Amino acid sequence: GAVVSLVGSKSDLCWPHQVTRATRDIQKRTGLQRDTWKKHLKQRVVSQNVIQKTSARSHSTHMTQRLRIVGDVHCLSLKSDSRLLRIFRRSPPAWVKVKDFLLKTATNIDLFPTLRRVLPRSWVVFERLVQNQASTATWNEANQEGDSSMTDILPDMEENIGKSGEFSPMGTTKQVQQHTMTIAECEQLSGLSSDRLEPVLSYLQQVGTILRYTDIPELKDLVFNDPPALIEIFKDLFHHNSDVLFSPSRLANFTSSQLTTFCSDLRDRGLIQKDVMTHLLPPNIQPNIVTALMQHFGLCFEVQNKGSVQTCQYKIPWYLHQQMPEELSIAWPLDVPEQQEQLQILCDIRGFCPRGLFQRFSVGIHGLVKDRIDWKDGVMAYRQDYRILVCSKPSEDGTFITMATRGRLAQADEMWGVVHPLLEVLVQLLQEWPGVLYSLHVTCAHCIKGRLDNPHQYDLRDRTAEDGREVRCPRVKYTSSTSADLVYRPIFDVEQRSSTAPVRPCLQQDDYYKMTSDPRGLALIISNTKFTDQKWNRPGGEMDLDNLETICRKLKLSHDIRKDLTAQEIAALAKEVSERDHSNYDCLVLFLLSHGDETGVLGTDGQPVSVDSIISHFQRCKSLVGKPKLFFIQACRGVDRDKGIEDTETASDEGSGTPHAETEASDGAVKASDSPHPPTCTASVDTPDAGETLPTASDRLVMYATVHGHVSWRNSNTGTWLIQVLADVITEHAETEELQDMLRRVNAKVAEYKTLNQEYKQQPEVTHTLRKKLYFFPETAFD
Repeated sequence: GAVVSLVGSKSDLCWPHQVTRATRDIQKRTGLQRDTWKKHLKQRVVSQNVIQKTSARSHSTHMTQRLRIVGDVHCLSLKSDSRLLRIFRRSPPAWVKVKDFLLKTATNIDLFPTLRRVLPRSWVVFERLVQNQASTATWNEANQEGDSSMTDILPDMEENIGKSGEFSPMGTTKQVQQHTMTIAECEQLSGLSSDRLEPVLSYLQQVGTILRYTDIPELKDLVFNDPPALIEIFKDLFHHNSDVLFSPSRLANFTSSQLTTFCSDLRDRGLIQKDVMTHLLPPNIQPNIVTALMQHFGLCFEVQNKGSVQTCQYKIPWYLHQQMPEELSIAWPLDVPEQQEQLQILCDIRGFCPRGLFQRFSVGIHGLVKDRIDWKDGVMAYRQDYRILVCSKPSEDGTFITMATRGRLAQADEMWGVVHPLLEVLVQLLQEWPGVLYSLHVTCAHCIKGRLDNPHQYDLRDRTAEDGREVRCPRVKYTSSTSADLVYRPIFDVEQRSSTAPVRPCLQQDDYYKMTSDPRGLALIISNTKFTDQKWNRPGGEMDLDNLETICRKLKLSHDIRKDLTAQEIAALAKEVSERDHSNYDCLVLFLLSHGDETGVLGTDGQPVSVDSIISHFQRCKSLVGKPKLFFIQACRGVDRDKGIEDTETASDEGSGTPHAETEASDGAVKASDSPHPPTCTASVDTPDAGETLPTASDRLVMYATVHGHVSWRNSNTGTWLIQVLADVITEHAETEELQDMLRRVNAKVAEYKTLNQEYKQQPEVTHTLRKKLYFFPETAFD
C-alpha cells in the first residue's frame, strides 16, 4: 500500500478565501473517498466470509487498504519570506512544518509496521554501495561507515574483507555498474549467497533504493540500482513533442526525410520502428529492457509489419495527435441503423483522471480486439465479428470513457459479451489509482438512437428476476422505453445458476482448491513457430502468444514465455521448472504449442517428446502436491481430419453459428499424410489412462486441441482455434465460473468452427484427475 500526505502549493498566488475554499473542497473529496473505501472494504469482507472461514491473518493479507491519507492539507508558498518577516516570525514557516510532519510520519511504526530501525550491517553496506554505484565506491568506503561491532552476523563476508579493509569478493575491487545489475553481480558485490541476498534486495525495493520486475521474464534477473535514471529515460521518451524526439542531433544516422517520416508515423499512427527506438536510448541501456518495461506498464504494444516480418514496430498511443478519421464515420454513422441497437457502457471518472489512462487502456485491450484503428482519443476495432468503438471525452466535472458496439436486439447477449471484457480491463487498470472516483453506467439505447443531448445513464448492474422486459427512460419523462436486454447485464446459463445458487454459499473450503495467492501461479508458455525445416513453420502462432498473455493477465498468472525449443530443450525446461519452489503459488499452468503426431509434441528439430513425460515431472514436484496442475496442449494428435456429421436439429443454423468459417485455414494440410511429422500436426500424444493409475497423478487437468489421431487447425492470421476461444471464454467468465464449466464452453464453441472450404471440423478433449472444483476468483464466484 501507500501513505499519502496532501500538500497545496502556490498559496501566495491566491487570496485567503481562495485557499480556504480549495482546502475545504479537498477535505470534502478526501472524506468522500474514505467513505467509499470503507464501503468497498466491508463488501469485500462480507464476500470473503461467505466463501471461507479463515483466520484473522488471512483477512489481513487481502483486506488491508492499499492507500491511506494522513494529516490535513498543508498549504505552502513558493515565495521567499522577507528578512524582516523572518526576524519577527513567532512560528516556523509552513515548509518547516511540512518537513517535520513528513519526518514524523516516515518513522511511524503504526503506519509502517515493516519499518526496521536496526538492520544487519551487510544490508547497510550493500545499500550504500548501490547508492554510490555511479562512483568508484568500494566496500572499504562503505564499510568505514558501518557498525564494526556486528561482525558476528557476517561470517560469509569476513573472508572477503582483507587486512586493508577493502572488500574484494574475487580478489579485486569491483566498480558498481550504472542503471542495472544482474543478480550474479549483486552476489559478487555483496559477497552473499543467493538465499541471503534475496531478503536484502526485497528490503531495498521496499524502501525505493532499487527496482525489480521479477514478473517480467526478460527482466527477472536484473536489478535497477538507479531508479531516477530509469525515470529520466521514460520522461525523455514521453513528452508529447515528436519534433524534439526526432531532432537531427539525436538521430544523426538518419536523413531529414526519414526523420519526417518517423515523426508523421508517430503522430498519425502512433508507430515507431524498433531500430529507431534503439537510437533514441542512451548507449548504456539495452533497448529490450526499455521495451519490456513499456509493454509491461501498458505504454505500447508490438506490431509486426504485414509487408515484412523482419520489421518490428511499436504502437505508442501516447503520441497520437489526429482526431477520428472522417472515413470511419461511414463505418460508424451517428444515426444508428434502423434494424440495429447500440449497447454502450460508460465509465464516469469524476474530478481527477490519471494522465495517460485512456492510452494505457487502449494498449490493455489490444489482446481482445483485431483490425484496430487508433486516433488521439479513440479506437475502432473488431471483436468476435462485432465492430466496437472505444472513446474518451471530457465531461463537465471529469472524463467519460465509453465502449460501444451495435447489433440486432436479438444479439444483445452477444453484444454484452463483446464489450464487457473491455470494461473489466479498464476497471482493473483503475485499481492502480485507489483515489480515483468513478462509476459505471449503461447509456440509454433509446436516447442514443434519438441522438438526444445528455442521454440518460442507467447504473450498471446484473439483471434480476424482478426486472421487466422494458425500461422506461427518465430523459423523456418515461414516455418511451428500451429493452431491458440493453440496460441490465445478462446472467448466462440462468437455469444452471439458479439451481446451484443456493448451494454455492454453503460450499466448504475442502470442496474447492485454494486460489488466493497473487500471482495465482506460474504459467509456462512454450511456443514453437520456427522449425529447422522451414516448411514446417507455423504462421499465426505469434497471435496465440497475444491471446495467452491476455489469459495470464485475466487469471493473475505470472508467465514465462519460451520460444522455438528442440525436443531435448522442452524436456529439460519442464524438468527445471518442476524442480523450482512453487510454495508461494496455488497452481501451475503449462501451455504447449507446436507440431505433433501420435507419438508426441515436436521440437523445432522435428523430434517428438512425450506429453506424459512432461506432465510426470510436475506430478513429482513436492511444492505442487495437492495443487491443481493444468496443461493445455495445442498440437495435432495424428493425421486424420474430421469432416463432421450433420446435426439435424441445428443444420439450418450452422452457417451463422460459425464466426470464423470463412477465414480458418489449415497449417499446410496438402501433404499432411505424406510426412511422418506432418506440418499441421502439433499435438499432445500419450494416452491419459497410463498416468491416471498412479497415485501421483491426482490434481491435474489436460486439455488437448483435438481428439486422439486427428489434426488440429490454425489460422495464419488469427492463430489456433483452441487458443482463440480459450482466451474469449476465460476473459468473459473467469470471475464467476468454475474451470470445467468454462472448458465445456470452449469445447462447444470450437466444435462450431469450420475450415475455409467448410469441410473440416475440430473437437478439443479434456482429461482430468481433479479432486475439487477450481475457481480462479472464488471471492466473486461465490458472491
